[in-house]
Amino acid sequence: MRVAVLALDLAAAPPGRGDEAWTPPAGAHGPAHADAASAVAALARALGHEVEVLRLTYPTLDRLDDLRCDVAVDLCEGLGRDGFPGVEVVEALAARGLPCAGADRGFLLLGLDKALARARLARRGVPIPRGVVLDDAAPLDALDALRPPLVVKPREGGGSVGVAVAADLPDARGAAAAARATYGGVVVEELVAGPELSVPVLAGRVLPAVEVAFAPEVPALARVLAFADKHAPPGTWWLEAPPRVAPDLVRRAEAVARAAYDALGGVGHGRVDLRLGPDGPVVLEVNPNPSLEPALRREEQGLYARSLAAAGVSRVEWLRVLLDDALARHASGSARSRRDPRGREA
Repeated sequence: MRVAVLALDLAAAPPGRGDEAWTPPAGAHGPAHADAASAVAALARALGHEVEVLRLTYPTLDRLDDLRCDVAVDLCEGLGRDGFPGVEVVEALAARGLPCAGADRGFLLLGLDKALARARLARRGVPIPRGVVLDDAAPLDALDALRPPLVVKPREGGGSVGVAVAADLPDARGAAAAARATYGGVVVEELVAGPELSVPVLAGRVLPAVEVAFAPEVPALARVLAFADKHAPPGTWWLEAPPRVAPDLVRRAEAVARAAYDALGGVGHGRVDLRLGPDGPVVLEVNPNPSLEPALRREEQGLYARSLAAAGVSRVEWLRVLLDDALARHASGSARSRRDPRGREA
């Protein structure tokens, strides 16, 4: 097949869309993303496909108008406000009628907006931490209803960029104010202190849970992986597969992860991060199009990659499954679009 690998052009200065002044932290997309397109292209070639790599910014989105491929692998995880496209790429592929390996528009929007995700998960009965959403002008008094320690994170985005832990309410107010000044809206949640598990889902299949383990000397408030921690050399934290918790708790976590993934309309692949609280698993995040960290070359730190290894799934097989899933979803959608309202073929 002809496979197009779509990625952000990180070599270009993000010009933005002209309607926001916010600038992401340096390296917010990370060195791993810069090399991810080359790594995925190599996997596609290993499957025998003809590959084109397309690196995009807002001014070059029109390159998708001339794209010729059988299926596209979308690695564009821009947020719009950071000057890079994300959802717009999926929309452009849909408008062209091209199959997209990975998340669709709805899953991306819900996964990248933590406030929308919290609301959807709560409505579907999926357990989430107690928390509040603070938009740009919301009073910080809402934090008084929460019990510290608290986790402060930007409303939009992924990769744990901008995440901070506050030990008390004054610290939380300061962290929330600083985060709003940098990122706009924020979500503040009570810290769930139990073990942390990560559960990927690939084309509807729940993959083995992986535990994020911390060294005993790491204080409780530091047992949260912010952006810098994920990209630091190994040492104070590592991954355990299988997790070091009771098997029945792992099974419950995997069931809750599946419910969370489905609640947000998960398609393609994703990763659900949870903590095991006193009453059981609690969902922290649902991440569409999670990274396999191909450029980090530290397999022990790749949550998704470690789970694939535990499941006995190679990276080549991962891509084959993702491509097959995209083509099957596209064929199913095309068949539905050819039916009249009574369900008969047009």
